[in-house]
Amino acid sequence: MNILVTVLEEKIASGKRIAQADKEVIDALKSNGHAVNVVPWHKLLKTDGYDAVFNLCDGIEGDTRLVEISIAEYLHSKGIPVTGNTADTFRICSDKLTLKQALERAKLPVPGLSRDKFPLIVKPIGADAAVGMQKSSIVNSKEEIEKEMARIKSGHGMFSFSEIFVPGKEFVVPVLNGKALRPVEVVFKNPDKLNMLTYKAKWDKTSNDYQLTSTTVRKELVKLERLAEQTCNAVGIRGYATVDMRVNKSDVFIIDVNPNCFIGRDSDLVKSAEAMGMSYEKLVEEILNGAIH
Repeated sequence: MNILVTVLEEKIASGKRIAQADKEVIDALKSNGHAVNVVPWHKLLKTDGYDAVFNLCDGIEGDTRLVEISIAEYLHSKGIPVTGNTADTFRICSDKLTLKQALERAKLPVPGLSRDKFPLIVKPIGADAAVGMQKSSIVNSKEEIEKEMARIKSGHGMFSFSEIFVPGKEFVVPVLNGKALRPVEVVFKNPDKLNMLTYKAKWDKTSNDYQLTSTTVRKELVKLERLAEQTCNAVGIRGYATVDMRVNKSDVFIIDVNPNCFIGRDSDLVKSAEAMGMSYEKLVEEILNGAIH
């Protein structure tokens, strides 16, 4: 097939390399026998002549998904198969309070909002990918709440909220074309030093936080898999996403939903798929097939 790949990279032709994860997807599409044309989002004018669009415009840090939403809205208006989620789903998931309300309406378990049931965790309303999250995000007083909210507003330009912090284990459950894959547990090697997934733990391989965490794919956690599928149905997920959960003994809480999640070779989605015997090239093809069928 003739595939148009949309990316956030703005200078493909002038030596600035495509993000590594984007390149991995593009190479997989080519390996699968597709003709591929890569276009940065700001030059996306027409989709004529293509069989499908593989949308890799999955968020700009600090942009609160505004570009991502606009691109999805434009692509889905063209009447051509597009991988991933619609603008409506991005709008729900890009605002954590709107997401929480949608899940509550579906009677799905989420941590309650609070200003006084400590410990609490303070989160930016509009950020994803753990942006703004650090160890001080867990607070134990109203003064600490105000300090964290001020930090997030100053450092990231976003308003924030506080919710009940759920102690215990953290899981990321990938969902592909409506079906949950095996959950990936975020392992906190020293919970006394770190018991939440910070931005540095997620992305900065040189940080102490990163060294204090690891991930492992788990089997036979059917409760989490079914809950992830129900969550995705509640917010209109199509194609692929991950659902973040905290588990305290037998209680499970949904803490975030990530439409068009990161799909580089070292991502949680890929780790889970490979543990189930699916190659990276096969996963990319399944994402594409999900848009076409």
